[in-house]
Amino acid sequence: MILLYYIEYNMVVCEFLDCKKKKLKYNIGRCNLCENDFCGKHRLPETHKCYNLEKERNKLIEQNRKELLDTKCTPLKIIKI
Repeated sequence: MILLYYIEYNMVVCEFLDCKKKKLKYNIGRCNLCENDFCGKHRLPETHKCYNLEKERNKLIEQNRKELLDTKCTPLKIIKI
C-alpha cells in the first residue's frame, strides 16, 4: 500500500501543471534545462514554459557573439612567381 502510494506520488504522470498524461519512458521526455519529466506534448522546453529557457538562450547568444567577435577575416596571400 505504501509502495503503491509512493509510486503514484512520484510522478508517473507529466509534471506539467494539470496534465494527467503518462510521462515518457527512458528519459525521452526529460527536459535538459530543468530536469523534469514530461509527456510527449510537453517534452519541449517551449511547450512546458521551462524557467531555464531564457537563461540558456541568453547564454548561447553570448557564446555565439564572443565566437563571432574573436573570428577575424584575413585575406589570402598571393605568392608572386
